[in-house]
Amino acid sequence: MERRYTTLRQSIRNSDSGFTLLEVLVSIFIASIVIGMAFSAVLYNRKLYLEDQARNKVNQNLRAAIDLVGTDIKQAGERLTDPKIPVIQVTRNANGTSELILLRNLIGTVLPVCGTINAGSNTDVVFVADRSANPPAGCTPVPDANNDGWPDNLEVWRNYRCAQDKVTGCQGNASEVVRAYIYDGNGKGEFFTYDADDNSNFKIHKSNSTFWQNNYSTNSSIYLIEERHYTLQNNTLKLITNGTVTQNLVNELASFQANVLMSSNQLKDTFPGAGESWQQLQSLQVTLTVKDTSKGLIKAKNLQISGHFFPRNVLSR
Repeated sequence: MERRYTTLRQSIRNSDSGFTLLEVLVSIFIASIVIGMAFSAVLYNRKLYLEDQARNKVNQNLRAAIDLVGTDIKQAGERLTDPKIPVIQVTRNANGTSELILLRNLIGTVLPVCGTINAGSNTDVVFVADRSANPPAGCTPVPDANNDGWPDNLEVWRNYRCAQDKVTGCQGNASEVVRAYIYDGNGKGEFFTYDADDNSNFKIHKSNSTFWQNNYSTNSSIYLIEERHYTLQNNTLKLITNGTVTQNLVNELASFQANVLMSSNQLKDTFPGAGESWQQLQSLQVTLTVKDTSKGLIKAKNLQISGHFFPRNVLSR
């Protein structure tokens, strides 16, 4: 009994002595490994989360951009029936990426050209009717249904132009201008700025002093055409409307490619070629590719989106 009591006291005395230095160091070492592993797991999960966020953001931007391009392709050629008008143009720039230009007519009223315009001249008026006894075909003044002194076709154009300043009526200010497109009926045309009109002589005014690039006769017509130009500049896809208004659509792109599928099933990376018409198209394929980019823990790599779009106004031929 005494021996058993002595052993118990010895055990209690030994337990009061605490951990040895070696035991403490081993415990710290094991704890460090566990904490390090846990911290690494947290960092890895955070990296995955940030990468997922980056991919989602890029994918959303890509989807929004390609949807916009697709909508414009579907609307290309709206209110245009002449197959020779360059409604869809695809070229390659020096970097090997595509330049895509799409045209659509904004209003259904088309004005005739009722006088001769010579290439190289800078005449600033275009006659759109002829009240003489023997006017050229299509140039007889149209009726004035509301008796306000303006032929109905010229009044439609005048009202559209004057509405650009969002003020009722024509104020004669600098905001009341639009971009018009004159077309010779044989595949050649150019844009000019239309800023005034005259109902006494049935003419519209070209505001700038630039020279005409082509000859135009009484077989020519004038349209209110909107031009939408998609181009990749400094890794940013840009939309340039009517040559002046620029909108940045998506950044950090490596490539913007547009390819034309012809009705003959031929795939082309430039269009149109000699003798080709936009009404011969079957579809356009557009591909956006994100360049490899790394910002801290965020990496978006090799993301790409493609879409096939049908220019539905081909069916209007």
